[in-house]
Amino acid sequence: ITMWQRLIELVQIPSNASLEQALEELVQHTMRLLQAEVAAVYLVSDKEPCFQVAYQSGELFSLPPTIPLNDVSLIRSPFLWIPGVRTSPLSSLSNVARVNKLSFLVSAPVGSHPEVIGLVIFSSLQSEPP
Repeated sequence: ITMWQRLIELVQIPSNASLEQALEELVQHTMRLLQAEVAAVYLVSDKEPCFQVAYQSGELFSLPPTIPLNDVSLIRSPFLWIPGVRTSPLSSLSNVARVNKLSFLVSAPVGSHPEVIGLVIFSSLQSEPP
């Protein structure tokens, strides 16, 4: 399947799907598009100053259950970690990626800074970076 076909799948999520179904389909299609093996959606916690996992797919390694809200490099713009490329400033996710020897980890904020309500994260142990 080509990237173009994957993009078409991505935008054809049924309009009658529940929010949970739509989120799961969106994540699954994006995982296939990026050839990612692990994905997670984090939302701002109403109990602690952090992002908390709301949805995760794939279990090759563990993403942290929470990410600090002050991880500025993650919430201002999309973030791509690949081995051998120094990231500045370091984020909690770059440490996870390095320790787990990932081939890539990409994250993007949900919402616009300063009103970010969550993060989406996709990663792989084997696939080429997107």
